[in-house]
Amino acid sequence: MTHASIQGNLQEIPLSATLRSLYETARTGVLRIKRENTIKELWLQKGRIVFARSNDVNDRLGVYLLKQALISVKELEFVLQNKSATQRIGNLLLDIGALSKPKLLVAIKEHLANIVYSLFSFADGDFQYLPKQIPKERVQITQNTGSLIFNGVKGMTRWKTIHRVVGPLDRVYTLVKEPVFTPDDLELAQAEKLILSDINGMNTNADICMNSTINNFNTYRSLYGFISCGIIEKSSGLLSADRQLKQAIADLYPTLAQADDHALLGVRKDVSQAKLYKQYYSLVQTFHPDKLRTLHNRQLQIKGLKILKRVQQAFERLNSLIGE
Repeated sequence: MTHASIQGNLQEIPLSATLRSLYETARTGVLRIKRENTIKELWLQKGRIVFARSNDVNDRLGVYLLKQALISVKELEFVLQNKSATQRIGNLLLDIGALSKPKLLVAIKEHLANIVYSLFSFADGDFQYLPKQIPKERVQITQNTGSLIFNGVKGMTRWKTIHRVVGPLDRVYTLVKEPVFTPDDLELAQAEKLILSDINGMNTNADICMNSTINNFNTYRSLYGFISCGIIEKSSGLLSADRQLKQAIADLYPTLAQADDHALLGVRKDVSQAKLYKQYYSLVQTFHPDKLRTLHNRQLQIKGLKILKRVQQAFERLNSLIGE
C-alpha cells in the first residue's frame, strides 16, 4: 500500500499529533520540518522514529559532544580542520582517542533524540511527510516513539499552547481504553505516574494540580503529554455528585479568609430571613460530613469541614442581625 504525502503548518497541527498519526498508520518515510532557514528531518520506519538530522550548526554532533563535556574545544577544532567531505566526526574522534566507541554510540543516540526534542520548541513552521524508503544508518534511535513525544512535550515552554489543549481547571479527563502508547512506553517519572493515577473521569484539572507533587505548570505540561500520546481524553460524562462536591470545595475554600458573610453564603445585603435559611440549608447539605466521607480523600474532607464551620458561623451572625 502506497501512502500519500502529508503537509501542513505546526500552528495548525501540533507536531505531536502528526507523529502519533504517522505511528498509528505505520508510515515509512521522511518528515521534514522547515522554519525560516532551519530544516530538520525525522526518518520513520513503520511509524517509529529511527533517525534525525538537522542543518542547524547548533545541532551538529561535535557541538553536542562539547556541550556534554565529552570532548574539548581543542579536539573539536582538530577534527573539524582535518575531516574530509566524506568523513564523519565520530570516526575521527575515535581515531584520536577522544572518547571510546561505547561512549560515542550512547552519545550519538542521545544526540539524535535531542534533535527530535528540539522540534517541540518550534512555535511555527511548515512540515511535509514524504513516503519513501530510508537509508539504514549504523546508529539509530532505539527509544520508543511515545517516550520521544512525551519527553519532547516536557521541554515545551509555551503556556498558551499547553493551556489551549489541556483546558480550564474544571475540565475532566479519563483514560483511553485502547491507547496508542502505554504508560510503560513513556518511561514516566514518579510524579508523572501519580498524575496519571489521579485521572479517573471524576477529578478535575484543579484536583489534579492540587494533588500533584510538582508545580502547576509542569502538571499541565504532563497532561499535555498524556493527551499528545493518546493516553487520556476529555470525559464526556455528566458531572457526578463527587465531582460537584470537589468543585464546590475548590471554589469556596480559597475564599474563606477573605470573603465576608454575605459573599460566603451567596446572599445579598438585604436578604430576607427565609432566603437566608434556604441558602444556608443548601450549603449545609452540600458540605454535610456524610457526603464528605464519600470522597475518600482526607485532605478534601478537612477542607469541606472547615467550609461547613465557616458557613455555620456566617449564618449565625447574619441571622442574629436580621432578628434585631
